[in-house]
Amino acid sequence: MHPYRTGRELVRRTDRWCLWLVDIEPSELKQSPSIRKSIIAAGRTVLAARANHPGQSLADLYDPLTMPPDLRRAHERLDKVVDPAFGDDKWLKDDDEARLRVLFAGYARMTA
Repeated sequence: MHPYRTGRELVRRTDRWCLWLVDIEPSELKQSPSIRKSIIAAGRTVLAARANHPGQSLADLYDPLTMPPDLRRAHERLDKVVDPAFGDDKWLKDDDEARLRVLFAGYARMTA
């Protein structure tokens, strides 16, 4: 974060800050708000699907053999948004190992 001051900030005696992002293309910045909204909406779908099954524990909900169809669809929707947003060029379908590689590589870039 860096201070960002123009005449407006000096006259009004206000502070404004700018977040400088390294290695981000302007086209990616333009997409960020829509990607963020899509991820939030898909996450809410997962939470809503979980709420449809109030008597079940997370272990029951996430058992691969008995996972409720609506929860499975909600996670599929979330994966379709998150996979490309976090660095892959496509939806990874059921490839959890590839998904973990993408997520951890993204985390390593962010924390380096």
